[in-house]
Amino acid sequence: MHLLRYLKVLQPYLVVTFGDEATKYLTGIVQILKNHGTLVRHRAGFWVMTALHPSYILHRPSERDSFYYDAYQTRKFLVNKEHYIAQLEEGDKNGGI
Repeated sequence: MHLLRYLKVLQPYLVVTFGDEATKYLTGIVQILKNHGTLVRHRAGFWVMTALHPSYILHRPSERDSFYYDAYQTRKFLVNKEHYIAQLEEGDKNGGI
């Protein structure tokens, strides 16, 4: 609950969640392994990018590409926000990206 108060005061544009607990807390998304690299608009107005927790990659080096994918998605969003958001909205109209 305190985290949401801080986020409302800070008004970040993007919050990256690492792992299941943080993702579930801010987005309600469960099963991070299936949903990492997903961008979600929080009801408080900021965007949330879901990502695998770094310790998951340390224990499973074969999943390193998944972690890089999350970083790529985050960078893609930050570099060209308007285009990325337009793609998301178009995907919503067409039943997903």
